[in-house]
Amino acid sequence: MGSRGYLSFIKNNPVYKNAEKDWHVELTDYTVFWFDLLVNPPAGVDYQKRISDQLRAYRKEVEECNDKRFVYFITSRDKVRFSTKKAPEYSWTKKEVIIHLEVGSKRKPKKVRLPALPELIGVQLPVIFDEGRFIGLWGPGQSYATGVSVHDFLMMHSINLGIDTEVLYVGSTDDPARRPLKRDHRGYSDSLYGISTAEKDIFVYYNLFKALFVTKESPYALHFMLGNSIIDEVQKQEEGLLLEHGLIHYFGAKSQEKSREQEYGRLREGMSRLKESYKIASINFHMEAATPTEYWTLYSSQVQSEHRHCFSLTLDGCQVKTGEAQSPFMQSSNTEPSVMKT
Repeated sequence: MGSRGYLSFIKNNPVYKNAEKDWHVELTDYTVFWFDLLVNPPAGVDYQKRISDQLRAYRKEVEECNDKRFVYFITSRDKVRFSTKKAPEYSWTKKEVIIHLEVGSKRKPKKVRLPALPELIGVQLPVIFDEGRFIGLWGPGQSYATGVSVHDFLMMHSINLGIDTEVLYVGSTDDPARRPLKRDHRGYSDSLYGISTAEKDIFVYYNLFKALFVTKESPYALHFMLGNSIIDEVQKQEEGLLLEHGLIHYFGAKSQEKSREQEYGRLREGMSRLKESYKIASINFHMEAATPTEYWTLYSSQVQSEHRHCFSLTLDGCQVKTGEAQSPFMQSSNTEPSVMKT
């Protein structure tokens, strides 16, 4: 049994229930998959099954913890490959491994230098294979190479090439092993329309968010900061859909223009329920990856590139307004933090 709702008794406490609140949403975990390995897997590897099994295990782990709905992004970045013309090199003077890369359809050369750590250089220099999609690494004492994709390698070593990530589509799912991994829904095809795979690599980001209730000033001098999943006031499905619709509205991806009016209506209805049923006045997103990586420097047709995306959504009459996110720690300066659970 998961921990979702294990403090559910708090939501019925009049002091909490009658308090004005805001939602504060943070990214707590994510995993990224490169679609090219599904469409064109390495020889002899059932990559679809491998990733599906990994995501089923991930889903089970989430269900056994605090059970949340996954919000996913379909994204694109400039194509990057390891150079097949220039092998990795070792610099004896600087004790560094030099890795050669090629970017974009014109295969613009890039060179990165990394400290010659044992896990990188091992018993011999790395080798490039599978048309530059993978690098083979020999760890200490290994008699065989471990294959790592070019994008996993760049993320592992926090290598920045000056490439930003475009958000093409936002969705949510309870079954990450199926959607959008199996590529059988309209959102996948719509998001890739007009995208050249000669120039771009396509990814899916599976994201988990934490929604915190933060109460405003109270006559009882009590201040609550509670994770929604802990009290399960807004249930899993509604919580996930609200986050999805809020992020659709924020990013405004071109591929979702046709359904924008419908999605806007859903967001407006959801925020109206938050206000009327739970006294929640705003949703404040504070979205950034814990580990610095340019794979989280996100932009869209509507939003400029940022590593950290902070914004608020409020309902003003029949309109959803986007503004600056409030800090969760600046809302109740005249009250004492008597209850704090995350």
